[in-house]
This record gives sequence, C-alpha cells and structure tokens, in this order.
Amino acid sequence: MSNKIQTLILSLSTIMFVACEKVIDIDLNDVEPKIVVEANIDDIEGPYQVKLTKTVNYNQSNMFPTVSDAVVTLSDSEGNTEVLVESVPGIYVSTLIEGVPGRTYTLDIEVEDLLLKSSCKMPIPTEIDTILVEEGFFGAFRYLSIVFQDDPAEQNYYRFIKVINGITKKDINLATDQLTNGELMTSSLFFFGSDSLKSGDEIEIIMHGIDKANYDYLRTLNEVINQGVSATPANPISPFSPVALGYFSAHSVTRKTIIIP
Repeated sequence: MSNKIQTLILSLSTIMFVACEKVIDIDLNDVEPKIVVEANIDDIEGPYQVKLTKTVNYNQSNMFPTVSDAVVTLSDSEGNTEVLVESVPGIYVSTLIEGVPGRTYTLDIEVEDLLLKSSCKMPIPTEIDTILVEEGFFGAFRYLSIVFQDDPAEQNYYRFIKVINGITKKDINLATDQLTNGELMTSSLFFFGSDSLKSGDEIEIIMHGIDKANYDYLRTLNEVINQGVSATPANPISPFSPVALGYFSAHSVTRKTIIIP
C-alpha cells in the first residue's frame, strides 16, 4: 500500500460515520479527484467540525487540496438546523447546534454539483468502570482490560481510542455486546513495539458509543488497513448517498486514565 493511500485511510480512521452500506472502490490511477469528508459531532460542548478535502493521485504529494465554498448543513431530530461557517479553507464549524445523546443528526453537503447526505443517531454514553493491567503469556507483555457495564436496553457498539503519554494512537479497537447484552463486559487492548506498556506511562482510554453503521464502517476500514502492502484499499463502506469517501460520526464520549505501575 502506498504511503499516500495509507495516509488517507489512517486520516479517515481518526474518528467515524453512518448510513446505508455501499462499498467504495479507490482507483489509484484515477485522475479525477474525489471529495473526502471528515465530520464529527459528540456530546462534549462544541463547536463541531466538518473537513472537506480532495484526493490526489498516488504519485503526487501528500498535501490534500481543501474544498471551499460548500454549503454544509447540520440538523437534528429536534428540528434544529444550522449552516456551518467556513472558518479556514476546507474547515466548516458549527456555532449553535448541540450534541445530545439519543438525537439523530443529519449532515447535508452541497458541493460542486453534488448533494451528499448522511445521518447518525448518537448513542447514550457508557461509563468505564475499571481499567486493569494484565499480564500476557508468561509475563512477556502487559495489556489493559477495559471493564464496563453494558446497557441491556439496546444493541451497543463501542470504539476505544488509546492516548499514550499524550499521544493519540490511530489503531482501531472495537467491541459489541452482540453476545453479552446487558452484562459486565471486558475489552482487551494490546500495546506492542514502541507502545509497549512501561511503568510510569500515563494511558488515557477514550470510549466512544457508536451506532452499528459506524461500527461496520470502522470494521471494514480496519480490514482494508490490515490487508497488507500488496492489496488495493477498496472496501470500506460508504456512509454517504451518493457514494463518497469519508465518514460522519455522532458519538458519545467517556474517558478514564491510568498510570502504569
């Protein structure tokens, strides 16, 4: 996998989307740039941000051109709507709308004769109960177990983000309660190479409550990343109608920090 495409994929993995399931095919030799959307809203006080860029050919630099003069509208299921303001080229920010768990959010983007749409319901947040430091096989390594109480009222999907000594990692860690609905759940997070756990490390775990479509997007994106250098990155599910690259994520957030003994 070229550095360019890997950079694009990893940038898209930094946090998520929703809607109907469509497969994206990325043509490494496609001379026509495609719109890339990176959009997030959470239950932490805004402003919230939508970033619009364009792809470039694999043999060009890793500088993705920004997309200006789009009409970006964010609305919720309570009837609140606002047109986001382009603060700097390609970055559109909210000023009024609030991220509230339980509400469904819709993102509409009018740009270059395209009308892109995606919707996402923000799940109710789940608190992290405990973070345990565990020993690997024969004490060869240590890992973390994240313990939390799953909500039995609905199917739940989770993403865990690791922040090691202030540095956010881009790997994708997911969990679902499909087989453990309503139970006390444990999700294991592993640390290898330069990220191996050391005494004194400060580890923050950020837990996102995501919806099924978001979970499926991240799961398929992770499969693309792990296909290896010889594979074409071609199968993450598109959240947008019509098909576009990127994501729109409305997610709840909880976090907990541990100092490794």
